[in-house]
Amino acid sequence: IEKYQIDTLIGNSGFPETKAIGRMSSIMSFLALKLTGARRYSADDLWCMDRGSGLFAGLNVLPKNAWFSSYSHRVTRNMNLSFLKALHGQWVKHGLLSDTSNLDFTTIPYWGRDDHHLENNRSGKRNKALAGMLAVPAHDPDSGIIDYGNTNVMHKNESNVVLEYLDFYKQGEGKTDLKYLVFDSKFTNYENL
Repeated sequence: IEKYQIDTLIGNSGFPETKAIGRMSSIMSFLALKLTGARRYSADDLWCMDRGSGLFAGLNVLPKNAWFSSYSHRVTRNMNLSFLKALHGQWVKHGLLSDTSNLDFTTIPYWGRDDHHLENNRSGKRNKALAGMLAVPAHDPDSGIIDYGNTNVMHKNESNVVLEYLDFYKQGEGKTDLKYLVFDSKFTNYENL
């Protein structure tokens, strides 16, 4: 985090913060929760009493479930894009990106009750369509870094994701010579090629 100045990027980002929980502690709280492997953190709040996870996030304990939900709703796509562009600049600066990027769709299942706002998407892991978010990560094959992501892809605009990625790439801080985009034949339509 310090080597690649991710702490500085988070501090300079537009991510929300409060007087009690700053930007860095907020992001580190999410990371701590993810690293614990808690699959459904809303099932119980026992994990929030783990002082080690709290210390990792720069707090005495992690915030409770309601805080994570309300924080997530305050983070916008523009905030994420701005942070990803700055992070992209760090990867370029340290020579961690090659001239190739892999793009693919993945489904993030939704396990809540109210799924009327989500589309059904094919899940390769479950071998069926299910309510969830269609996401696209851009992955560097040499370093393994996921350089870009969009979790708000709708069926009506999924063929334009490749163009959105190219816009992101061109507007990013620091540039490498992107020569190859690797994706399957159903990723976009011929008009976008």
